[in-house]
This record gives sequence, structure tokens and C-alpha cells, in this order.
Amino acid sequence: MDFNKGKSGKSIFKKVIYYTIILLIASLSIYMVFVKEEVPCKVSASKVRIIKGNIKSEIFGQGKNEINAVEAKKDKPLERVKSFLQGYGLNLKNIISVENVTIPESFYNKPDEAPVGLYWACCNEYSKAIGLDFSPYMGKEVKAYTFSTKQNRDVIILLHDQDIIGGWVAFNSISGMSLNNKVSLLSLSSRWGNWIKENNIVDYGSEEEKEYKKLSSEEIINKYFAFLNNNDYKGACTLYSKLYQSDYLFSNNIVSKIYNSYRELNLNEFYDAENIKILNIKLIGVRNDFYSVNYLKLNRTVAECRRFAITLGYKFSGEDKKEKYVICLVKEAIDAPWKIDYIYENSYDDY
Repeated sequence: MDFNKGKSGKSIFKKVIYYTIILLIASLSIYMVFVKEEVPCKVSASKVRIIKGNIKSEIFGQGKNEINAVEAKKDKPLERVKSFLQGYGLNLKNIISVENVTIPESFYNKPDEAPVGLYWACCNEYSKAIGLDFSPYMGKEVKAYTFSTKQNRDVIILLHDQDIIGGWVAFNSISGMSLNNKVSLLSLSSRWGNWIKENNIVDYGSEEEKEYKKLSSEEIINKYFAFLNNNDYKGACTLYSKLYQSDYLFSNNIVSKIYNSYRELNLNEFYDAENIKILNIKLIGVRNDFYSVNYLKLNRTVAECRRFAITLGYKFSGEDKKEKYVICLVKEAIDAPWKIDYIYENSYDDY
């Protein structure tokens, strides 16, 4: 009896040790799963950037300051813009407009389209001068902020996913410039013909341009006024040089937009004229190098330039009119057709 009693006590003791070991193992497993792994999970969550609902693994460093910098980038883009512009000596005054715009997939525009591609190509040149080439964002929608500054310069800043991807100085015309003042329309004008070809802004091999190449400068002028008499303002626009077309993107520009749409373009002062006739035409100048573009006040190089004095007769509000104009035609590149570069009224008798 005593032997069996002692055996029973040892058996109970073994069972206690056995279950204690099992309990310790289980406790350790729970600790490893729910406690020890919790800290890395929290740290990882603070180190990822969320882009369009997807988590992109991107380690920003272990420091608290670096994580705060990421949060600042996410939540305060305007503060970053402010700091960005201060680097170029500009202090923000207020926001003029905010616009969602789509950068075109190509800088090329068909002849009967407004030259939006030219606008973006110029602005990308200005932006590249400060190291921000936004061509990788072609075809994407971006947010365009127009700011006024205390230095009396309006600036446009592009943001995509709250990242600054482009910026330049705007003067409400194509003649903007880079924020560091190193690139402007003036610098582009010295290599204009090659530049618009290199950036695929024009296609002189298109069927329409091939037909225009067959026409003399005088025939282009006649065709232009034929378009106007038929109320074909889109056709008339195809006979403008790219530089002249661009000027209309900003004529009577709505302040909330960075440029006009085609339907908002105020093409020319002959909009309400009827039965336009060329009464007299006279060649008054030929240039093959630099010449002054009077409406932009810059010297520009083209392959060839011709200026004509013309007298027009037309009806306006039922009344017969007779006015004198100067019209300039250019070949923007060697293989380009003649295009109208500007027209202005001239009341003097010196031609």
C-alpha cells in the first residue's frame, strides 16, 4: 500500500511538470506571434508611401525627422511650393487659379488644331532649365497652380500626386521664361525653325502641309482671305505660323485658365468682315536671317521672311471699308511652307 501510494504521488508530479512545459511553450508561441512581431509591423506601417490606394514599399530611413518629412510632403504641398519658389528669390502672394489639365501625349498638333502642343513644348523648355522635365507625364492629368508673387511675376507650378514636376514664369503669353531666367522665348527664337522640328511640333510631310508648300507667298495671302470670306476660321488658322498661332492661346485669356481652348480663340480682326477683296499688294521687304516680330518684340530667326503692304476692301456692318495693312509671311524652317506671321493695320502712306 505504501509503495502504490508513493508511485501515485510521483505520477502526479510528472504530470504537473509536463503540463507546465506545454503551457510555457504555448505562452512563448503566443508572445512570438502577437507581441514580438507587433513592433516591426508598426514601424513598417510608418515607412510606406501610399500611392493611389496601393502600398509601395519604400524605406525612408529610421529617423523620426525623415518620417515627418514624408508626412509633410503628403499633407502640405503648398508649403513645399512656397519653399521651392523662395529658392529662386520669389515670395508667394496669393493663388490666382487652380486647374486640372492634361499634358498632351504629343507636342504635335494637326494644322487645324490650336497649338496647345507648342505651349507645352515651350513651357517644358523653361522647366527643364531648372531640372524638371515633365515629358514623362505626357498624357497624364496634372494640377496647374498659377500664383502671383510679391516680385510681380506670375508663376505656374505643376503638381502630380502632390509632387512638383514643373514650373516656370508666365507673362500671360507664350513669352514666359524659366524660374532661373536662363531660358526664354528669346533664347528659343534664335534656333526656332530647328527647335519646332526637333520637338515634333510640326509635320511638314503631312498632306495638308505638302499642299501649302506648292503655294507662293502671294497665293497664301489670297487663300487666307478666301478662308475668311467663307467663315472658315479654322482653315485661316492653319495658315498662321506656329508662333503667331500661339499668340491667340492667350488673347483675351480667361484668368482661371493657363490658355484658351480653340473655341475661345479670337482669331483676327476680320471676324465680322464680309466680301474681303485685296485691292493692292506690294512686296516691301525680304529677310533671310533675324527680323523683329513686332507683337512679341523679339528678334527671330527663320529660313525666309517677306513683308507685304496690302490694301483691303470689305463690308463691315453693311458699310464699305477700305484699309491698309502690313502682312508678314515666313518659312519657319527650310522645308516649311509660307505661313502668316503677323498682320497689323497701317494707316501711313509710306508704302
